[in-house]
Amino acid sequence: MGGIFPFFKKKTETPAGAPATPGEPQQGLEKDGPEKAKSHPDPVKRVYPNLPTVKGAGVQRGSLFFTCPGCGELNRLSADVIHPVLGVRVVCSSCGTLVHISGFDPFSMRASEIVINSGVPVRLIEFDDWYNHHPVTESLRQRHWQESHIEYGLWVYCIRCHHEFSAAVLMNIPPVWDPRLMQRSGMDKTQIRELAAIKSGRCPACGNGIVMVIITDIPDRVRHMIEDQEYSWSSED
Repeated sequence: MGGIFPFFKKKTETPAGAPATPGEPQQGLEKDGPEKAKSHPDPVKRVYPNLPTVKGAGVQRGSLFFTCPGCGELNRLSADVIHPVLGVRVVCSSCGTLVHISGFDPFSMRASEIVINSGVPVRLIEFDDWYNHHPVTESLRQRHWQESHIEYGLWVYCIRCHHEFSAAVLMNIPPVWDPRLMQRSGMDKTQIRELAAIKSGRCPACGNGIVMVIITDIPDRVRHMIEDQEYSWSSED
């Protein structure tokens, strides 16, 4: 039984100060040099799966034909509803997965440049840590672009009822929940209610604890559009 289940081997005691086996260090001591034993194990590195993605679509007679990254079924969509820069989010007619279709301008782009992304499931209670350590977030933070995720590149919705969470709320989850502090923060009642649900790890609409997250980098043309909008808004003040 010991050969199949080595962790069931009978534990034998070794006198203090005596070597456990020939060539092994004494108890309570460590080897010197490069073979020095580690006092703490290496931290477990979080694995971030790639988003299910399909690149390229077909355009014919005003319609866009794309393959759902979730189930592989072909979908049809009117090309008029796709914003030339921000794109559009639609639900797959076959599996019900929410997907994001990147911006498409038929006068300056080829349909082969279109990117269709679907999400990955994340426990809502773990979203804050998941998002802040995601490689996309770290890359945007280094370029000082992370705030642009409020406008583009971060879409989170309940896997059960498709309730969409506010990216602005998700990016500003406080470490400690204090309703009085939230009321003084300028958030409206809807945002405070959503934030309370996020801290409890439950969808505010149906109580489910799993969300689908679509997270992408921000293309230059999208960032320029966001910056131009911010400039026009500040000019009106």
